[in-house]
Amino acid sequence: MAKESNVTKATLVKMLVEKGFSVRKATKGVNAVFAVMAKKLRYGEIVPLPGGFATLVSRTPRRELHRFRDIHTKKARYRIINYNKNKKAIKFTPTLELEFEPGREKRARLAPRPEPPTLKEIRQLASEL
Repeated sequence: MAKESNVTKATLVKMLVEKGFSVRKATKGVNAVFAVMAKKLRYGEIVPLPGGFATLVSRTPRRELHRFRDIHTKKARYRIINYNKNKKAIKFTPTLELEFEPGREKRARLAPRPEPPTLKEIRQLASEL
């Protein structure tokens, strides 16, 4: 895909234009794909993506008791506050083939680590068998 880590709709449109599509058709196509994905998520279906799949998850509401002070009477009052009421979020679940290596670009510039002596011995014994 693109070399950037953040791929936006605009970069997807540019990639399609480079393949030979017109700007208008590329924009319509990208918007149609995202519209279908949003519709599937609204209906509670699983959306397959490269490297995993996305689902819509409803967050559990949380209730907390808070203490307030009335500024006129200086008396303490208590009120129950509801958080995350009817909140929904998109959850991405990676597949088993997807490997996470944070900072892979940084490690590529470093020199390779020398093998420990025990690993060398194990490889020698395995080659003899």
